[in-house]
Amino acid sequence: MHQEGHMTEQKTQRTVSPEIVAHDFATSMHGAMDQRKIDAAVEALRTPSTAYAAQGEVASFIFYTRWGITVSDGESFTGNAGGIGSAGGGGMWGNVYTDDIDGLYNNTVSFEYNATAVYVNVNFFDGDSNLLGNFQSGALSTLIGVGGGSGSWS
Repeated sequence: MHQEGHMTEQKTQRTVSPEIVAHDFATSMHGAMDQRKIDAAVEALRTPSTAYAAQGEVASFIFYTRWGITVSDGESFTGNAGGIGSAGGGGMWGNVYTDDIDGLYNNTVSFEYNATAVYVNVNFFDGDSNLLGNFQSGALSTLIGVGGGSGSWS
């Protein structure tokens, strides 16, 4: 069990408008996920939540990406994804947004990413495709694309 008192918890402005993130998510997931789950995730992405300082790295090999995201003084996520994107990679600094950090850590089984020229957003899901939280940063990597896969926190 994680003790939240040891993490860097903060209330901050998001890197990019929640409306843009929600729109890009809905567009990329249209037809790939149950519409009710998409709608619930869109609503959650638009709703303010607690921000936890985090950093990440990604390595992209066009059809495969490997992700690492670490919450400051918290746990680390490792994930492997398929998708279509540019080759490359890089580091990212931003925030993980969630109102249940322990639920995020304990229940994440899959993720979806949107990497644009302006921002990177990684959405974390449980086994029933419910959004648990997301990581957002300015676009500091060379990856541009969308995809998803499996991963977990430890």
